[in-house]
Amino acid sequence: MTSRALRGSILIPLLLIAFGVVVLLVNFGALEARETWQVILRGWPIVIILLGVDLFLSRASAGHAFGVLVLVCVVVAAAFAAMNFAAPARWITETVVVREPLPSASAVEIAAACPECSIALSGGASRDRLIEGSAEVRWLDRFARTVETDGVTSRLELRGEPRLPFTLRSVRHRPAWDLRIADEVATTVSVSGARCDIDLTRSNVGTLYVQAAGEASIRLSKVRAATAYVTAESVRIEVPEGVGLVVEGTAAVGQILVPDTYARSASSVASPRADAAAIRTRVILLPGAERVEIVPTGTDVPSPTA
Repeated sequence: MTSRALRGSILIPLLLIAFGVVVLLVNFGALEARETWQVILRGWPIVIILLGVDLFLSRASAGHAFGVLVLVCVVVAAAFAAMNFAAPARWITETVVVREPLPSASAVEIAAACPECSIALSGGASRDRLIEGSAEVRWLDRFARTVETDGVTSRLELRGEPRLPFTLRSVRHRPAWDLRIADEVATTVSVSGARCDIDLTRSNVGTLYVQAAGEASIRLSKVRAATAYVTAESVRIEVPEGVGLVVEGTAAVGQILVPDTYARSASSVASPRADAAAIRTRVILLPGAERVEIVPTGTDVPSPTA
């Protein structure tokens, strides 16, 4: 048997080995079966490409074969880059419907995390739903949903995460999540994204954790006192009439814009008569905030205090 024949026969055994390894990992639970087969069904044409490359390499000189192999790698990389940076958003994203029923547990914890997404969270879910809405997912990412309960606390985790360890990203289109939570259920909420827009106007959220890479906008609840822990470069807080607000951790903030009637100390800002308000919210700014803006609900331009 010639060296060319041997070289041309290597690909099929390698494909069989790779397929066997994938099946083994699925059987042992290292890979999620449904997502793995979806990726295989979508990417099967790469087998045809590899067969064509293998046939060519078996008939070409070493230098020519190497050049073609490099060219193929460049073309594949360019195709991936074009999909990420130039393709219309509808080509590279899909919308996942989110619907979770109300749990029987007395306490509820919700966590939504998508580092490169814009996340909008508000109240107004249907009566029989804990949370509902939609989440956009890029073609190279996946949407994961985890539900756990111990009889006392029900935990719902929603995650957007990459399928591959290294993926080209484009900020031209930032996937958007639009989620609504139940108003009747006392809830602890954790949100993490590139931008977070939180509307607690009628939500029964007692504890809120917000981690935004850029801007975080929070409209406070008019029905329940709450504590919010916020990490973001820019923070905007909208305060409904009659709600008391205390913002702590302002000592390291570069710019603070608040109405003239607010009281300020070295490390905090408080709305007028915050301690006497029936609904009081405490916002704790964690390190990283460069700008904080506090406005009454419905106000477009605040009355700044340097």
